[in-house]
Parts: sequence; structure tokens; C-alpha cells
Amino acid sequence: IKSPKQLIQKLYVEHKIIDPVMEWDSKERKKVPKYKTDKKTLNWNKQKHPVIPYILEYRGLSKLIDAFCVSLAEESRTSLDGKVHPSYNQMVRTGRMSCSNPNLQQVPSAFSLIRYAFQASKGNTLVSCDFSQQEIRWLAIYSQEKALIDAYAKGLDMHSNITCTINHLNYECFEDIRNFERETEEETYSNVETIISKWGGKQELITILDKVGQQELTHDSIKSIAKELDLKRKKAKTTTFGTVYGISEMGLSDQLLIPKKEAKELIDNFKSGLPSYLRWEKGVHDQVLREGCVETVLGRKRRFGQILKDAYSSDLYRRTGRHYNIESCKRKGSNYIIQGSSAEQTKLAMVNIFYPKRPDGSLCTDRIEWEREGYTSYLEKHNAKLLLQVHDELLASFPEDTSYSVLEEMADIMKNVIPTAHLGVVFESDIEVSPYWGGKFSQEEIKKITTGELDWHLRFKQEVEERMQKELGYEYKLGIFADSEEEEE
Repeated sequence: IKSPKQLIQKLYVEHKIIDPVMEWDSKERKKVPKYKTDKKTLNWNKQKHPVIPYILEYRGLSKLIDAFCVSLAEESRTSLDGKVHPSYNQMVRTGRMSCSNPNLQQVPSAFSLIRYAFQASKGNTLVSCDFSQQEIRWLAIYSQEKALIDAYAKGLDMHSNITCTINHLNYECFEDIRNFERETEEETYSNVETIISKWGGKQELITILDKVGQQELTHDSIKSIAKELDLKRKKAKTTTFGTVYGISEMGLSDQLLIPKKEAKELIDNFKSGLPSYLRWEKGVHDQVLREGCVETVLGRKRRFGQILKDAYSSDLYRRTGRHYNIESCKRKGSNYIIQGSSAEQTKLAMVNIFYPKRPDGSLCTDRIEWEREGYTSYLEKHNAKLLLQVHDELLASFPEDTSYSVLEEMADIMKNVIPTAHLGVVFESDIEVSPYWGGKFSQEEIKKITTGELDWHLRFKQEVEERMQKELGYEYKLGIFADSEEEEE
């Protein structure tokens, strides 16, 4: 599996699972068959044979073991302070920062146990603050889509709300059925009775039953109906994030393992169900073709002029009037505005947390002035350190006895760093506190850890065992570790 040459022999020659692609060869000066085994090729062909997902899973797991389970431990052993020190690179086209040596932004969320390897130094605790649904909030701000803005204003489940909007379903009925289960069988039975009594015979329920191919809502059928609604929500959620990242029909088809035709319908339904978003997207696409560039909330530009110029002068465009790079630039344009604005918000939050403010409220970024005037930053004031940035999440180290109000101050800095209330959407920052990355302890538990009443190591051991059984056992699904295609750029 690790040998591309042997893999080509198996996939292309012996079993003929994948067909070679005809591509232009500059040396031969003609199109020649190309035999590829890269992750993009395998992802595009993973529905052709059951063995391909296993190859992707093997590669992904091997990469995970090499990058984190082996290299990470080796780096911590050989460093002077026993810690790993990744490098950050700001020169990324989307505006985000990339991470390397090691790339801690690649720790998979589906397998969270690797995060547990990172623990706070003695006497400290790790605080994780992240932006809740950062990119979708920016999507709502830019598009001014009423369905998105209303969902945040009313505290609705965003993905359920989008699902109901594009499928013309009643949100309350949808959520009642999807979340029918309660803690005990008796409570569940009673809740189902309430749902049937509340919605029985009403048009809202009839529409949902029609969408999932069921005749009646009963104690026996509600579980399968809820499962179908969850599936619709999952598809809508993937389509939403895919649209934000400029996904193509082929890309969505691969992610959801559905036919390309169904993927196209999902994208079309998403856009037609959100008319303000559709108008905004068209405006961005027109701007890309007209001006050759787009910009983020803070004015950072991305230019497409040369790519468009080359596309317009190509033989393909002269013959057909179309070119794949033109469509790609349009998708990247709308993607860049959302992703770039999100990146700037996170970076600006880091700046406001790290640097002190002058008496007039402006930030002091001059270290000499900082020390001369005796300014104190938020981190200095609370003896804290900013450790890590993973897209929309900031990880910091605070003393164990830090009050929760201090942590809420960090969350407030993050969510208010770019004022957006006048645009109809406000940002939220979630706080998680734990002696190790990925854990979650209440305020009372952190106090008990500080006083010695609670030994977090016992909780840590128990959580690791439970997650091992869950993530590698009864909840494991093929594809968790798959060597999937990375985000664009």
C-alpha cells in the first residue's frame, strides 16, 4: 500500500478498478495516460470499489501515527524544555495561518484523543476559547439572509433551521420529532404521546411524513422518521459548509457518498432556499469577473486578474466560451470573503489579547513604549500565555486559581473585536477549561482541583478509556482517519 508503483499495478493493471486519465505531457507534446494514486484521485474514485476507502483510511492513520504518535513524542523529548514549539506561517492565500513542525492544526476532531496528550504545566490549566459557528455568522452578515439572521436572533439550531428552510418544513415540528428521545423509556414514551397529540393530522406533520416517505407518526415509526430527519440535517450542514468553502458538485458528492446529480440538487436547493445568499453570491461572482479581486472585512484583497486573463486567452475558452479556472475563481472569491474575514477576526482577537492598551484605548504594539510606560497587557495582568491557534480556536494557559470572570473577559475580547451587532448578527465565544486539551471541567471542579479535593488524573484516565472504546470501538466508522482531500490551499 505504501508503494505507489505496486498500488498502480493493483488498481490500474491487475484489477482495472481505476481508469487512467489522459493528460497533456510537455515532454511528449501530446496527451498521455496518467496513472495516479494521490489522495485526490483516490477520493474521486472511492465509490468504484470497497478497497479504496480502506487505502485512504490506512494512509490517514499512518500519517496520524507518524506525525503525532511518533514524531510528537520525539520532539518533546529532544527539546530543551520538554515542549513542542510549532511554527506559524501567515502567507496563506485564504488569509488563515498555517502551522508546521508539527502541524497541530491537523489534529483530527473526529479522533480527539490526540489532544489529550497536551497538558498544562504544573499549577496551570488550559483554557480553550473558540468562535461559535464563525463562518456561518459571517455568511449571514455578508448575505443578510433573513433565515440565517433570524436563527441567531431566536437561538435556533442553525443547521436544522437551514434544513427546514430549504426543504419547506416546519422548524418546531422538525425539532420535536428529531429530538424525541428522553433519558428513560417512560419519559420517551410520554414525549412521543405529546408530539403525536400536538402535530397529529396537521399539515406541518403531513409535509414531513411526505418528505421522508412515511404514512403515519407512531411510537414504532418515530425512530426511523427522526433518523431520516437527522440525515437531511447532516446533508444540509455539509452543503452549508461546503458552499462556504466553494465546494463543487463533485466535491460534495464525494463527501456525502451520493450521486453527483443529488449533490447538485442539494446545492441548488440550498441557494434557491436562501435567496439573499444567492444574490450576494452572484454579486461576488460578478465582481470577480469585473474587477478581478475581492476583499475581506478589514480590506485584505485577493486578486484573480492573471488567472482570468490566462483563461480568457486559452484555446478552451475560444472554442467553448467556458473555462474551469473562471468558475474556480468565482467560487474562491466568495470563499475568500468568508474564510478571510473569519481569519482576520481570529488574528485581531490574538492581537487584542496579547498587546496592552494605552490610556486612550488604542493598542500599543511598540515593545519599547510598552515597557517604558509600564503598560500591562491582558495576558501579563493574569499571568497567562497564549499557546496555540487552531483556526477559530485559541488555546491559552492560565494559573489554576484564575477566576471564571477573567476567562469570560477573554471570550468578550474575542467576540467583540469586530463589532457586528449593527449588521444583525453578534458573535459568541465558547469557553472550555481543563488541565488537558480537549477536556471540559466545570467551575466547581476546577476549584476542587486547585484545593486538592479532586484528582483530575483519575478523570483523565477514565475519559481516555471511554473514548478508546467509543472512537475505536462501537462508534468507529470507516473514514474517520481517511486521507481525505485537504481544504483548498
